[in-house]
Amino acid sequence: MSLEADRARLRDPDLSSADLFAIGSRHLHAHDDATVRFAIVGNLTIDALARAVACSLVRDGERPCMYLGAHGAYVQELSDDASALYAFEPDAVLLALDWRPFAERDDAVTFVARLWERLEARGIAIYQHLPEDPPERLRGIAECYDAASPRHRVATARERLLALGAGRVRFIDTAWLAARIGSAAWAPPRYRHTAQLPFDPKHLPAYMRLFAAARRDARGTAKRVLALDLDNTLWGGAIGDDGVEGIELGAGTPRGEAFADWQRYVLALRARGVLLAVCSKNDPALAVEGFAHRQSLLKREDFAAFVCTWNDKAAALRAIAAELGLALETIVFADDDPVECGLVCRLLPEVEVVELGRDPSRFPERLEMGFWFDTQRATDADALRARSYTARAALERAAASGDLAAYLAELDMVGRVFAPSDPDFARLAQLESKTNQFNLTQRRYSERDLRALRERAVMAACALRDRHTDHGVVSSLVAFVEGDALRIDSWVMSCRVFSRTLEAFMMNAVIDAARARGVRRIVGEYRAAARNGVVADLFTRLGFERSADDPTRFERALDAPTPPLPTFVRSAP
Repeated sequence: MSLEADRARLRDPDLSSADLFAIGSRHLHAHDDATVRFAIVGNLTIDALARAVACSLVRDGERPCMYLGAHGAYVQELSDDASALYAFEPDAVLLALDWRPFAERDDAVTFVARLWERLEARGIAIYQHLPEDPPERLRGIAECYDAASPRHRVATARERLLALGAGRVRFIDTAWLAARIGSAAWAPPRYRHTAQLPFDPKHLPAYMRLFAAARRDARGTAKRVLALDLDNTLWGGAIGDDGVEGIELGAGTPRGEAFADWQRYVLALRARGVLLAVCSKNDPALAVEGFAHRQSLLKREDFAAFVCTWNDKAAALRAIAAELGLALETIVFADDDPVECGLVCRLLPEVEVVELGRDPSRFPERLEMGFWFDTQRATDADALRARSYTARAALERAAASGDLAAYLAELDMVGRVFAPSDPDFARLAQLESKTNQFNLTQRRYSERDLRALRERAVMAACALRDRHTDHGVVSSLVAFVEGDALRIDSWVMSCRVFSRTLEAFMMNAVIDAARARGVRRIVGEYRAAARNGVVADLFTRLGFERSADDPTRFERALDAPTPPLPTFVRSAP
């Protein structure tokens, strides 16, 4: 089968473990066009696991070259600088450990953390299973209190792993998956006794999707938008036929209560930073009436984009992506209609599609099967994202009407440029990994990188608020003093605050900081990429001149005093 056929099959929600195993076997070995070198080591047999990881990478557009560690030899391989693992020169290592090492040793977490340090010293990205609970109940509730019990040790180990690994390790939440499936079904003892398998192979497709979520978070490609149909998706019935009072929603019927619970779930996603969009074949005026239902938890203003037309939904999704300024790859589309889902799958393979089915009580479960919106660390800015995009939509409407300057003045924008401290690095790393449009050089710094750089780099973060909302930290800049110049190495800004003159506000602060350090010029760089054309002329707009020798390089002299760049953003008092 072709690579594209494999990728299409791996997207099937009904993918079997047998199909996964067959596809994974085709992608385990070295490829001339490999884009990532991935190693897996652990305390149990990892052959089946490796096929799931390979499928996960292939499904999301990567070409893996895989290394499979010897059974149970992870300590030797990670501790020996001359091991075959290090000779393989992996980009990333998955440490696939079950609960047993953490139940047996008090110092297991400390020991694992030392293994992390060896990988970090070589610049190797780290992934690790979060250990599930032991299946044995032994003496029941007493096990929760007994510090020496396996159950207590493993629970404590999970907490310590998460604390020590924050910003360093991408965790695969096998603990949650095992709890969701049930420990007896997740890892029946016979699989360990006969083949030393970490869990029942029939769960490999679910594991593949769980691993993919951690990998997307690491690559900055996590999904950001949930686009939803309306009729029989957010309420029962058709608003155009049944009217507001005729749709099923809320207390009174089991189906109506299930739709209300689904709306509550969707609202919880929005509160955690997921953007909501409507993608419906409907009359826009009628569609809005559904949110006026007395038991509707969702309101029109909860949606960052609202596309109701009689065109096909692939076209509507393109319009949503354009309105939000995001790539189609960031969208998850959920609909109850298999025909509409099939059309979007065919016309827009870059959009993830969730067919919700007919039972609204299962809608959250069917959406969660893909782990689409998983993230390793949430920041305060995530909770502000939805309101920021709503404000951006209003900004674009003002621009279209010709009243942009007046609108910007009315926004009463207040900015703050500051040197980041420890609590800020998680958010800055998030910006570095996820920002593609306002990203001048495509260099991406992890949280660990940023912490390591703070002693020798000039780093700036920028926060913004306006009369509508506090957007939080929306921009990150990393620069280095080199001789008489300050060279901007990385500058990213959230697309939700584009076109507000915030870039001029931030550059004014950078110029002041450069002059305070006695440098005579600022050097910038623009490296064209698939999605950063929006900032191709940024430096020239900010008063820089393009180098005659290198078209990617720009320079602004600081010898003569110059007025600040015009901006509608004022400094925080």
